[in-house]
Amino acid sequence: MHRLKHSFLSPIIRQGITRIASRNFSTSPVVHPPPIFPKKPPLSSPFSSLQTPYPGIPEPSGLDPSSNEIHITKLHNGITVASLDYDSPITNVTVLIKTGSKYENETNYGINALIDRMFWKGSQRFSYPEINKVVDLTGAAIGSQVGREVEQLSMDVLTTKLPDMMQIIGDTVCAPLLNEETLQIGKENIPALYDVLISDPQHLVSDLLHKAAWGNQSYGNPIYPPDAEHITLETVEDYQRDFYVGERMVVVATGVKHDSFVNLCQKYFGSVHPSPRTPIAIPPSVFVGQELMVAKEENHPETPGYIPLNPKELIYLAFGVKMIGYNDKDYVTACLLDIILGGGFSFSAGGPGKGMLSLLYKEVLTKAEYVDSINSLYYPYEDQGLYGLIGSATAQKGHELISLMLLNLRNLDNKITPELFKRGINQLKGSVLMKLENRFLRTMDMGSQLLLSGKYKTAKEICQDIDNLTLKDLRNFIDRRLRDYSNSCFVGFGTQENMSGLPVFQDMKNYLHHIIQKKKKKKKKG
Repeated sequence: MHRLKHSFLSPIIRQGITRIASRNFSTSPVVHPPPIFPKKPPLSSPFSSLQTPYPGIPEPSGLDPSSNEIHITKLHNGITVASLDYDSPITNVTVLIKTGSKYENETNYGINALIDRMFWKGSQRFSYPEINKVVDLTGAAIGSQVGREVEQLSMDVLTTKLPDMMQIIGDTVCAPLLNEETLQIGKENIPALYDVLISDPQHLVSDLLHKAAWGNQSYGNPIYPPDAEHITLETVEDYQRDFYVGERMVVVATGVKHDSFVNLCQKYFGSVHPSPRTPIAIPPSVFVGQELMVAKEENHPETPGYIPLNPKELIYLAFGVKMIGYNDKDYVTACLLDIILGGGFSFSAGGPGKGMLSLLYKEVLTKAEYVDSINSLYYPYEDQGLYGLIGSATAQKGHELISLMLLNLRNLDNKITPELFKRGINQLKGSVLMKLENRFLRTMDMGSQLLLSGKYKTAKEICQDIDNLTLKDLRNFIDRRLRDYSNSCFVGFGTQENMSGLPVFQDMKNYLHHIIQKKKKKKKKG
């Protein structure tokens, strides 16, 4: 039983018990406990609105997702400094550098993942133990992350301790400790990260789909290589001199005064060179579009945890199409289509319900018991992107799974109803605003927009763009962007025996092309 004394209602209950006791067993006066909360004025309705302030309790102050008071300054060396000030005892600082696996080649393959593993391991002024000591004394949380076109370092720290940590993160970027010891530490970590990647079939197939789309260049380069033994200390130094420059760097923060933050950035990032020694020759990203069939070994490692079926009894498939990047005017429309398609898994950790009203969940998971998972995917990048479907099914049902995937791609315009469109609009706006409630994601959003687009759109402006979309806009977008399957790619991952029954990739493209041509002829006749 629950103990009543721990409840805020217990004084009322005890008061009633005291009255009963005094009436039946005692003549002593009743002692009323002092009120816990101030007396609330009577309301016209028995239920008060959650928007009505409670008397005596101040309204909370914090991050307003729609706030657009973002201050931007460019330092003398080309570094962009941006900040958002709001009432918080914690400051998040993130440094974003325009580099990643997209910019690697056959000589420095995997160098960004290696540098990421070398971050925070020491600088020319601070040793590794000294950095750890400052982090512990300031109560900071530090981290780093590498991607295909952005590398970032981030920290959360008490605002009063920001100057102490700014010199640490500044030295980590501007004056890292590059020697054989830190290089070897980074190299030892790479194989473990690669093993984590290949142990998750969903992530592995996603990575393979990039390779099928762009080949062994640009966005097709994997983020983590099997190892980095071929990279030398001289290669790392040369790469950082070329890419860790002011014109390719943004420093952003939330929960800090802009002027003081600019002064700190000038002090600790002012030594960064504004541009590389020589112009960097970056080849264009060429979409090649091909088929990749990867046979699963019998001893392939599996991720513990979510295993609805024995993973060795599943086949994983993905079909992708060349898509626009995030600088395109139709970027918001592409995001809306992705969230409407949605998807999910046959088993949902923490209880069912995730994505149940999305198009793929209703059209595939609820109708085909052999499908284990199916999801829409959209990877937007600076100049182009990748869109498609990824799914898994029982091993003998690969042919049926890819048929369902192609069927849903060809009938998109007919299946998106006004109700589904409206739900997608609300879900997309909700996703944008809820993510911006997170301090780290808010900082990342500011930095990514400024680094890759050169401008910043507020949450209010993004939501307005979403509200301006119509169902006709979405259907026109599908007609323009998802009707040319010549730029497409396909990935299969499973045992050799189970993949032998899959249709030929060219037949898949011919099937989609034939259906599209029939629809066009039908429209002309109509």
